[in-house]
Amino acid sequence: MYDTVLVPVDDTAETTRLTERAIELADTWDANLRVLGIVDGPTALSAEATDRSDRVSGARERAKRASMRAAERAHRAGVDADGTVRRGVPHAEIVGEARRVGADLVLLGPSGRETTGGAVCAGQVTSRVVDRADCAVLVERSSEELPPDRATAEPVTEESASSPSVSTSDGSADEQPLVAE
Repeated sequence: MYDTVLVPVDDTAETTRLTERAIELADTWDANLRVLGIVDGPTALSAEATDRSDRVSGARERAKRASMRAAERAHRAGVDADGTVRRGVPHAEIVGEARRVGADLVLLGPSGRETTGGAVCAGQVTSRVVDRADCAVLVERSSEELPPDRATAEPVTEESASSPSVSTSDGSADEQPLVAE
């Protein structure tokens, strides 16, 4: 179904969870996993260092380590994986990398906020990738964002992934799909 899965990474626990999910999906579909570390220009200018080159260099090293760790985890799981680090605007780098490598799927976390009604709104980077990507984008919610009765998920198989409807844990099909094409 998918030949190349792209997962952007950083050094957060959320990325570790998303990387494991990306490895599962790549293994299920016998796909190559492309790991992308991003150095965000403004974010690289943190208060950790006093001059600009030290800050950018530090951000690049963190992105490189995160990318290498994710690719190594994939290799240990028997999944073909490679990684790269890009510097720029995160959503543009994700969409650009997906195009460069011919990704069929980009896996992202919502990185958003919860509304008063309990819905999770996707963050700006996720929303922009969904809007601009030429391939499918899977926005993976963490188990903390799901109501307790929905916190367990069925494993994704090639057959269930190709199904046009999305089923909930109670068997209904009234929720919005998390894959945008």
